[in-house]
Amino acid sequence: MEDYYVRNGIGYVPQGTTIIEDYAFAEDQELQRIVIPDSVQEIGDYAFYKCSNLAEISIPDRVKRIGVKAFEGCVSLTHFRIPIRTRTIESCTFYRCSNLKKVTVPGYLELIEGLAFFDCKSLKEMDLEKYVEIEEGAFWGCYALDSEFVTWRMKEKPY
Repeated sequence: MEDYYVRNGIGYVPQGTTIIEDYAFAEDQELQRIVIPDSVQEIGDYAFYKCSNLAEISIPDRVKRIGVKAFEGCVSLTHFRIPIRTRTIESCTFYRCSNLKKVTVPGYLELIEGLAFFDCKSLKEMDLEKYVEIEEGAFWGCYALDSEFVTWRMKEKPY
């Protein structure tokens, strides 16, 4: 396992790391902010699971995969930018991120899996640049999100 650590609320991932391991910072209540090095290409399952004080994260565009439940229960996150190379938002990635208000998505995202944003009650804005396949239940409990947005994205397919 890599030498991940948190000091004064800031999370550190060693330079040269390509994968942030599963459960790397899981349930770390001290973690408030993290800058991920450009070398990282994957964030493992449950990597930041229930880091309830994590409010700021910077993810390099090289990241191709963000694992299942990677940010579940990160209730201090208010905005998130999906990296350009990420093609899928996996199931439960942002599960119960109840204060998440805005997600910015580049034009390369192809799929949002079921329950990806389950119970993100504050989610109001989702900037999608193109058609994205959305599985059923991806936005369950996202009461602030415009229902017409979700319906349009689920029905419209390019030919």
